[in-house]
Amino acid sequence: MIKKLLSYYIYSNLHISIAAGVYVAGAFAISGTVISYFWAGLVSIATYVVYNAHRYIGYYQTTSEHIAQRILFIKKYRWQLTGLCFAGLALLFFSFPVIRIQRLLPYIPLIVITGLYLLPILPNKKRLRDLPYIKIFLIAIVWAAVFATIYYTFTTDSRFMKALTLFLEKSLFFLLITIPFDYRDRHIDRSQGVATLATALTSKSLRMVMIVLSILIAVALIVQYQIQMIDITLFISLLSCYLISLGLSLWGLSSRSELYYLGVLDGLILFNGLIYLIQ
Repeated sequence: MIKKLLSYYIYSNLHISIAAGVYVAGAFAISGTVISYFWAGLVSIATYVVYNAHRYIGYYQTTSEHIAQRILFIKKYRWQLTGLCFAGLALLFFSFPVIRIQRLLPYIPLIVITGLYLLPILPNKKRLRDLPYIKIFLIAIVWAAVFATIYYTFTTDSRFMKALTLFLEKSLFFLLITIPFDYRDRHIDRSQGVATLATALTSKSLRMVMIVLSILIAVALIVQYQIQMIDITLFISLLSCYLISLGLSLWGLSSRSELYYLGVLDGLILFNGLIYLIQ
């Protein structure tokens, strides 16, 4: 019973959606403004819709020999999840009138990128994620841009360079934790002719890339500390978070269960946002 509930919680993308809400709340926390639960909820709902749409499209584009547990889950609950996605879209649609246009404009490019990532509307029915080597970089850019944009537009100290250091830090973080997903999907991507880091590099080379990414994250944190964006307590907490993220991501380069990738590695997003909230 517990395993079924856990599987539903993770495979239905409730887990990643809650993580997104906490992550956004963390962006408000570091901006020094009152946390907007409206925005946290908005991003959480948008994440739920996007990730379920991605799984749903993946269900129809994945060959039978590469069916994974997450795809089987979509098959079993596809009508229920479709209904929830449409409900989420309705909530997003009705929330737009209460958002000031100035707040919404910076997210338009991210919405466009996400749409092109999901939908096979490029030539030859391709999606942005089907282009060589671009998949995890798009994921990292969108997630990082959401955090940095919230900081920049809501902080009382709107400085572009501070927002840029946050963007770089979060981009590197998401690259770190999405490389194991590339590695997990390497056989599917290879069969579909999609070139990724994991189809081009060995696991040993990927480990080296992940270690370099972690070093660059540490450099970004040092810069943030030097320009007084974060204090020593937050610096140590974030550094510890990224060391844990490195260890868990490196472990993900071996064969792990679907629950490990979608539960533990996606959970690192929640962990990252939570650090800002408890300081």
